[in-house]
Amino acid sequence: MLGGLGSQGILLISYFFIIHYYDSEQFGEFSIFLSGSLILSSFFFFKYDLKSHSLSTIVAVKRVLSRSLLLSMLLLVGMFLIIFILTLFCTSLTDYAFLAYLILLMGFLMSVQNVLIAVHLRENKLLSLGVLRIIISLLVVSFQLLLFRGFELGLIYGYIAANLCFLFVFIKIMPIEIRLIKSLKYVLGNLTSLKFPIVATFINSLSLQLMPFLIGIFKSVSVVGLFSIGQKITSAPVTLLCTPLSQVFITESSKLIRRNESIKNIFFKVCALSCFFFSVPLIVLSFYIKDISELLFPENWQGATIYMPYLFYVAAIQAMVNPIASYPIVVNKEYLMLHFDLTRLFIVFSFTTLSLIYSPDYWVLVFTIASIISYSIYILYYGYDLLKREVNA
Repeated sequence: MLGGLGSQGILLISYFFIIHYYDSEQFGEFSIFLSGSLILSSFFFFKYDLKSHSLSTIVAVKRVLSRSLLLSMLLLVGMFLIIFILTLFCTSLTDYAFLAYLILLMGFLMSVQNVLIAVHLRENKLLSLGVLRIIISLLVVSFQLLLFRGFELGLIYGYIAANLCFLFVFIKIMPIEIRLIKSLKYVLGNLTSLKFPIVATFINSLSLQLMPFLIGIFKSVSVVGLFSIGQKITSAPVTLLCTPLSQVFITESSKLIRRNESIKNIFFKVCALSCFFFSVPLIVLSFYIKDISELLFPENWQGATIYMPYLFYVAAIQAMVNPIASYPIVVNKEYLMLHFDLTRLFIVFSFTTLSLIYSPDYWVLVFTIASIISYSIYILYYGYDLLKREVNA
């Protein structure tokens, strides 16, 4: 838990340094780049990291994930080759090829980080996980603010360089099984059970990561940077506080499921704790955040203060949802994730897009209301399914 608090605290503090070394346009480019990578990361490792809690032994976990790593590397190389071939036949794409390579590489490295976290959780090595998260945050911040500060794409280079370090850590923890045919048969043969997590994770990434693209289309890259820095600062407390609680929920509820015991108490207890200790303080903070941020932000970043009060309301509802987000995986009902994410994608982006077109002055308010509605549906939907499951048990 302390590791999660420390790592997110480091990132939160780093944002106040970033705004003094980079402008909003550079941060907007980084945000669009990061969003594209997060969407692509849905497909790497074939989401076997999500199923690690259900495998009987850690040996089985490492074997499956090492096979997935081999195939993910081949998938990455295959995508690189496709881009290279396209640039040979269409020279106009050459200018974008380098960025495409970086986005693909970053998507792959993000998956490596997720798998490393899943392995430590599966082994119940919470202290090691905490240290790992702190090291990741320190490397990212150090590379972005020190090593690559003078580069136009310094934020991107720094993020990639830090995560490359963890690729080598991953390979050391789980040496790759160089058995391509066997790995391919195993992973693809068991892919049916992961069709919902893969599709749901992709839809989830779209619903969370399309905003920078949407703002970039209808506004500007600079506005993307202002909105994104506000979103990262307001969502940092959510990740800071809720990630440890989320890890406790998935670990403890998985144990209860394996013992055929009820998870109703831990589900509603986690919801209540996150509401009273996280959501309520965030709502109170939303009334003062504009004045606070105006004092902390340099003049060229003052535009971000417009969005932050709204984004704190979104963060407050997210604080209730994040700790229980793994519920469908725990109860082997991954299709619930797909149902919700499709609903959120439709509600948030259809209304926000219409607002950007017809009422551009109110798009942030519309985005906030749509987000609150979609996350409220999320909580009610999972709660209803849990109660129905308890009745039928």
